[in-house]
Amino acid sequence: MEYCEVGDLSYHIKRKEKKNDFFTEQEIFNWFIQICLALEYVHGRRIIHRDLKAQNIFLTGNYTIKLGDFGISRVLENTNAAAQTVVGTPYYMSPESC
Repeated sequence: MEYCEVGDLSYHIKRKEKKNDFFTEQEIFNWFIQICLALEYVHGRRIIHRDLKAQNIFLTGNYTIKLGDFGISRVLENTNAAAQTVVGTPYYMSPESC
């Protein structure tokens, strides 16, 4: 585990929105490539993240991307395996689904 002192991507998106500011094209492109490489890494190990969102993309001090919250991830037995999951906000899920 690593400490990502700059916070998550969601925080930065909201902060930019409040200031009516935008990310540079270079920042977006750099982060996009890092996210794709991180997903390639976990998929290469047959792991599906299944909860990829801005709140689960963390930034280090030098703005390097780290994926987090693998709580509902799944390791597939082989490359042809399929994963089925019912996921949602627990407030709106039936007890059987939980």
